[in-house]
Amino acid sequence: MTKIFAAPFEKPVCSFRDMKKSREIEKEFIEKVQEFSTIGSKTPNDKYVGKTIKFPHADGYAVYVVLSTKPLELIHLPIGDSWDSPYADLLTRKRMMEMVDSDEKMNELFPSRF
Repeated sequence: MTKIFAAPFEKPVCSFRDMKKSREIEKEFIEKVQEFSTIGSKTPNDKYVGKTIKFPHADGYAVYVVLSTKPLELIHLPIGDSWDSPYADLLTRKRMMEMVDSDEKMNELFPSRF
């Protein structure tokens, strides 16, 4: 069973009138949480620590950062509409690795993808 924690920092305030600026604010927030996760991890040398995982949900994504892989622990990121996934706590280590690897390959193909 996966443990899910709230983000250690306050949710960024975004204005949806300027989407480009909102994306930049969200990206900075994600980077801040990723940096925190590598410092506070039980498995800091694992290549998956600090990586993001996105679950499609409703009209957006539920976004998480990997905090630890043994045991699997995630940090929920309240960005966009702050969706959370009802399936995130059922995630296995193997499936998490598949999701991260798949996402990295998609980012190689489409670098501007969020």
